Amino acid sequence: MGNSSASPDWSVLRDLFPALDTCAYLDTASSGPVSTPAAAAAKRFYGLSNAYGNKAASQWNADVDQCRQRIARLIGAAAAEIGFVPNTSMAMNVAALLFEGQGEVLTGAGEHPTVMTPWLARGYTMRVARPTTGKPLTINAYADAITPETRVIAVSHVRFNDGQVNDLKALSALARAYDAHLVVDIIQSAGILPVDVGIGIDVLGFAGFKWLNAGYGGGGLFVRDGLIERYGLPIAGNRSRRTEGLDEVTSLDPLLRAQAFELGTVPVPNLLALRASLDLIHSIGAGAIEARVASLTARLRKGLDSLGIAYVSGEPISPIVSIGVSNPQTVHAGLEAAGVHVALRAGRIRAAVSWYNNETDIDRLLEALRTVAT
Repeated sequence: MGNSSASPDWSVLRDLFPALDTCAYLDTASSGPVSTPAAAAAKRFYGLSNAYGNKAASQWNADVDQCRQRIARLIGAAAAEIGFVPNTSMAMNVAALLFEGQGEVLTGAGEHPTVMTPWLARGYTMRVARPTTGKPLTINAYADAITPETRVIAVSHVRFNDGQVNDLKALSALARAYDAHLVVDIIQSAGILPVDVGIGIDVLGFAGFKWLNAGYGGGGLFVRDGLIERYGLPIAGNRSRRTEGLDEVTSLDPLLRAQAFELGTVPVPNLLALRASLDLIHSIGAGAIEARVASLTARLRKGLDSLGIAYVSGEPISPIVSIGVSNPQTVHAGLEAAGVHVALRAGRIRAAVSWYNNETDIDRLLEALRTVAT
């Protein structure tokens, strides 16, 4: 994710999200509102296809190629290491297929089902790192749980339930010490916190409907160069071949790039929306986004402290704040009635703070909590 030298005008950027006029929208961790540029990009595809059919394909194919490049830039990868997936679950299944038969998988307690289910479906032995009671899940917990048979560490970057931020650099070092691979779900950090695959991530996946505000159906897959050559291509389709053309296929001639996992045609309108969203993110800059989120979450935490309401979140910065209240369903209903849109997760109120939120959103949440939760 790039850095912009100009200071963003947050009020102007907020205007790109009309949904924010309807409430204090603090639920991007469930699904973010689609931005006006993303909506226009998808609409453009349908307009071109409606008017010209596939005679206009060269126009949208160029945009799809640029989307691949934008994803690579977002995570510090090469374009050849990027494939398109419809959701994060597909990316995690790619990892489970790629590493099948290699050994055990280590993950963290309370991980999202997207991270867990592909390995379970294929019969992997799962090891679970568990935190000390009442404490965050740290690298020490993973180090205590790993075994000589561990060949994959599979985690979320930012945990969906409590907002804790896994130390990917430390997990990468742990994986390398055991000759294991690191697989990461970044759906709760893509576009909001910096991610660099250069620290030693092997497979990574995300979808664009949360912090990237691109709607459903478009996402990214990273597969480190050399892994397909090492382990083979476990699934294949027409787009998995190096050979172009529709002549009778007598041998696979596999494409040794992440694009091979696209298998067939890609969801063009979804990827055009994703490309527009990534252009917006890159124009703002990683540093500005991180600073904005840090400022807003600090305001929320300080306000919760003043109200005497307990919460958990990640350090040093996380966009997710999990708030403890009695009668959480009643409190959640009261917040929604007050025009504050948040999520109810595991008996807690989950507030998700993005860069397009503002101080008024935070203050509306705090005031509503003062009324319905204290």
